[in-house]
Amino acid sequence: MTSLQSLDKLTSLENLDLTKTGITSLPSLDKLTALKTLKLTKTRITSLPSLDKLTSLKELSLTSSKITSLPSLDKLTALNTLYLGDTQIKLLPSLDKLTALNTLYLGFSQITLLPSLDKLTALDSLDLSNSQITSLPSLEKLISLERVELNGSQLVGVSPSENKKIFLAYQLKYRKIKISI
Repeated sequence: MTSLQSLDKLTSLENLDLTKTGITSLPSLDKLTALKTLKLTKTRITSLPSLDKLTSLKELSLTSSKITSLPSLDKLTALNTLYLGDTQIKLLPSLDKLTALNTLYLGFSQITLLPSLDKLTALDSLDLSNSQITSLPSLEKLISLERVELNGSQLVGVSPSENKKIFLAYQLKYRKIKISI
């Protein structure tokens, strides 16, 4: 299967999991307003239609897909889990409106620059392991942050690993968090 026909009649659908399918494109998802989980892990999809109508979406997984860019995520205010690891995405849209986001996974990603994360006060897990990210924005306002993964990351000016620990401890004002380097 490489494509789907219209999904317009599936208005009560809560979970759409197309993991490990050969799908390369998606039709409009505008009528799937009850959708809570969208998993496109290990697919051949390179772009997504608008996600603006998916205001109930709690989890979006694009890990190991061929996706190269994301549409705006501003309307996904219920989103609590975002998996973008091992994708071809190089630039993230603003995440400021994702105030319910708990988990942000960018491990093995091509992203080199993170947007501001200041408004993600519910974020408790940030994974940047083996990513191309070269610098971190301030993490001071992430009051819920408990876990930061940086193993194999490309952070500039904060390596070796001991410097990363010192840097993060300073950024987080010595809160007790688990840091993996």
